[in-house]
Amino acid sequence: MSKKYLNVFLSLIFTLNAPAGFAQGQRWVSPPYNINMNGAAPVVTTIPGATPGTNNISNGAYGPNGQLEFYVKDLSVYLGSSSQLLGKLPNSVGSAEGSEVEIVRVPGPGLRFYVIYTTYLTSQGRSLFYVKVDCTHAALVFSPALNTNLPSSSSPYFLECNYFDAQGLALSKPIFSLVTHSTSRYLFTVGFKGSPKLGATPYNYGGLLRWTIDANGIHNQTVIATTTDLNHNYGNYYDFWNYLTVSQMSLSDDQTRLAWGGGTGPGGGAGQAMLFEVKLNPTNYSYVPGSFRQYFIPYTHAHRIAGVEYATGSNKLYVSTRDGLFYVPTYGSTPVFIPGSVNLTQQSLSSSSGSQLQYVKSMGKIVGVKVTNTAGHNGTLFSIDPANNNIASLLTTPLTSWNGEGLTLPDLPK
Repeated sequence: MSKKYLNVFLSLIFTLNAPAGFAQGQRWVSPPYNINMNGAAPVVTTIPGATPGTNNISNGAYGPNGQLEFYVKDLSVYLGSSSQLLGKLPNSVGSAEGSEVEIVRVPGPGLRFYVIYTTYLTSQGRSLFYVKVDCTHAALVFSPALNTNLPSSSSPYFLECNYFDAQGLALSKPIFSLVTHSTSRYLFTVGFKGSPKLGATPYNYGGLLRWTIDANGIHNQTVIATTTDLNHNYGNYYDFWNYLTVSQMSLSDDQTRLAWGGGTGPGGGAGQAMLFEVKLNPTNYSYVPGSFRQYFIPYTHAHRIAGVEYATGSNKLYVSTRDGLFYVPTYGSTPVFIPGSVNLTQQSLSSSSGSQLQYVKSMGKIVGVKVTNTAGHNGTLFSIDPANNNIASLLTTPLTSWNGEGLTLPDLPK
């Protein structure tokens, strides 16, 4: 294909901020609360009949008028209008929840959603699934059905498995194609390829993974950056473990950078945790060869990186650890500690912790969870102003959130 026609073809693909097939608005479910983040400050209402979960890993699905259709809390699904328990997500009975739950609109007619989630069983490790929820009619329809156990080796709803720890996910913005007149987006994580049939070894089988999300489901798993691209020693168990210990991933607003936080160990050296970043080609979301970067985040207490998020506009990369907050000013630069954030997100002296982070468009700020009970799993919201890195209290309503690695927040759609 000539360069001229290639450019014409690429020009037919556009990334849109909020096509109707995907838009949900800036809203959080953190049971028992429904938090509207669309304004200059959070607006909190109570979900009828809702109670906080043990860990409260949660997210919600919203209709066109902002009504809560259903929500997920600790791998259970509840009706938004009454908090009636509808059942457990497939393959989640007896399982621990992952670090986050993603809920996105299915493009096309009707009110339908994909719920993307991870489970954890000692015998299986961390597994990635999705379920389709049709809210078009009065009774919600789940495909596959709730409370079922899917055969992982053959079910199209079983996406991937890694045998390590909390698994973070990242979603691209919606992409509208003038060629096919359809909307899609991409899902990213780090893990194994072909893992339904793969054991815990070999450790070099995987990398940075990408799936297509469209009206036909979540499919077309692709390794866009191999373990060689990610420059790690796959013969070293602990080094590989660091890459897969991901509690949050983040994609920059301009869709050109993708980052995730890892754990501690030989790769990070003494007193350091690892932060990873790659560049993506925004026309097709492919890995830019040679763009992998590894940053070392110093720590006092042994921990893993809990929060990773980009600020829109500046593309500063913010990082949350147990010992406080850092930011990477520009791609490839040295992480900088944010004064005044010492122990801001500390959970307790005996456990790993930190806070997941989210950028809130309406406020133009990074939001995290400030610990208010060092012995428990709750806190209040704080904000970081990317213009000057000032930290301020944002919401005094106490929230419960914990994924075993740190304090969590529902993911806001881009």
